[in-house]
Amino acid sequence: IASLSLFIEPQDGYEPVIHEISTAKHSLDMAMYLLTDKKIIDALIEAKQRGVNVRVILEKNVYGEDSANQHTCDTLKKAGVKVKWSNPAFFSLTHEKAFAIDQKQLVIMTLNQTYSAYHHNREYGAIDFNASDLMEFTKEFDGDWENLYPEVTVQDLVWGPNNASGKLIQLLKSVKDSLYVEAEEINNKAIENLLIQQAHRGIDVRVIVPPQKHKENIIHLVNNHVHVRIMNKKPMYLHAKLIIVDDSKGFIGSENFSAYSLQMNRELGILIYPHDHLQRLTQTFNKDWKTAAPNLKPLSQATRHTRRQYR
Repeated sequence: IASLSLFIEPQDGYEPVIHEISTAKHSLDMAMYLLTDKKIIDALIEAKQRGVNVRVILEKNVYGEDSANQHTCDTLKKAGVKVKWSNPAFFSLTHEKAFAIDQKQLVIMTLNQTYSAYHHNREYGAIDFNASDLMEFTKEFDGDWENLYPEVTVQDLVWGPNNASGKLIQLLKSVKDSLYVEAEEINNKAIENLLIQQAHRGIDVRVIVPPQKHKENIIHLVNNHVHVRIMNKKPMYLHAKLIIVDDSKGFIGSENFSAYSLQMNRELGILIYPHDHLQRLTQTFNKDWKTAAPNLKPLSQATRHTRRQYR
């Protein structure tokens, strides 16, 4: 995909997303797991007020509660924005974080539209101008809006639950030299086994995770030659979902690397190929790698202090 640009949070702030929303002239279709940030809500309302057809799909059951998006839903509807709750008949959760503008550009993100995402989290976003991707998103969004379940055909987009598992496994299998991962969650046996297999092949496999997420799985990776570091909540919380393969191709998206996310949720991610974009992603990963706590040690070699990290 040549027609693509990236933004990285928290350093890029609101500007990329607010700018894209401000360019809308005819249509804006958004699917969002959690939408609570006032600046983004105001930007959507402003788009509606200048005549844009704004449609928003929200998840009703955020964090197991019905209330997280309710105020946003009420506020948007009061302003004339079309809002629907996602359909639990097809998806356990709509965890997607994406929107399209005038069927000309598609924004695919790891970030929910919250204050924390722009100020406290490590997040990634892609602005995609590929026409076939736009057509695919519109087809899928229209289907979700009408409670249909259309098939996925485009190769670049990574849709959960349709093709996400297969595409991510294919990406992980393609590695030759290095494999870098930032993941809020790793709780998927197929992905865990692939990370271990690649490490056993001598691949430089590096994984950054936040603290206290699926500790047993992380211990298993560490005990099988995967280099793992923990990014503590300061300076930022690791909410990202990122894969970089051989500094030549990668993935960002809403998908957590868990069986639940990949097989039961509505998710959206994108495969990234242009070298200049991968260079920025790699630079950010390397910075985070240096910032994160030192490599976890295999449990058999761990000191008492390290053992406390695993509890």
